[in-house]
Amino acid sequence: MQIGIARAKQHGCCILALGNAHHLGRIGAWAEMAVAEGLISIHFVNVISRPIVAPWGGSDARFGTNPFAAGIPVEGGDPILLDFATSIIAQGKTRVAHNKGERLLPGQMLDDKGLPTTDPKYGVVDPFGALMTFGQHKGFGLSLICELLGGALAGGLALHERGGGERRIINGMLTILLGPAALADPATFQREMQACLAWIKASPPQAGTNRKGLSLLPTFSTPSPEHSAPMSRRARLRRFGARMAPGCWRVRCRPMRWLTILRSACRKVATMRPWPG
Repeated sequence: MQIGIARAKQHGCCILALGNAHHLGRIGAWAEMAVAEGLISIHFVNVISRPIVAPWGGSDARFGTNPFAAGIPVEGGDPILLDFATSIIAQGKTRVAHNKGERLLPGQMLDDKGLPTTDPKYGVVDPFGALMTFGQHKGFGLSLICELLGGALAGGLALHERGGGERRIINGMLTILLGPAALADPATFQREMQACLAWIKASPPQAGTNRKGLSLLPTFSTPSPEHSAPMSRRARLRRFGARMAPGCWRVRCRPMRWLTILRSACRKVATMRPWPG
């Protein structure tokens, strides 16, 4: 990514293909690297692992969660960062719901027979079902694009079999990096973008809803010395961290306890006297 950023800054753009990589983590982190350098980035990612997402109109899993991400730098404000799985929810959300004993919303999951279900166990334990794509056929279309561009094109490996049960994840990613100045006048771009965002944020909220979606857009006003700017959600997470449900925390602690026992046993073995001989 650093090589791609350097070349995009030198030439105005760069197309980066990554294949046969292990889990790439949160794809938005790669977009954050680009916007920090004043670049626009677009990312298409596929997932080679056990299929967990059904195609639109299908009854079983044929895809991974195939993330899409994009980042746009905003002068005087937080960047625009879009980062999501093309499944209607992330696979980890099914595990969270399962650990908490909660149900999923209707329309999010199919069971192992291909029937709609709200039981999250079908995303966690065998027999497995399948998550749905977001936005019905539209999310399915974007998931397919991520599979073909991130997998078949960039990575040379697309998902077309169930695999032999290996517990592995392989990611492919096609990244497009653009320097705004290579395509447009930077001042015009920033002016029009900020005017557009301000226009969108000025929309009155629907009755009975909050402004959660609109509040995710960045603000540009520079605070005066006597007034501190409200802390963005991104800034709050960086400063205070994220909350974890008690059930999820208990699951995370289990391997820690085993590691503690193992470490204690290894110390005992290391201090044992050699067998006489």
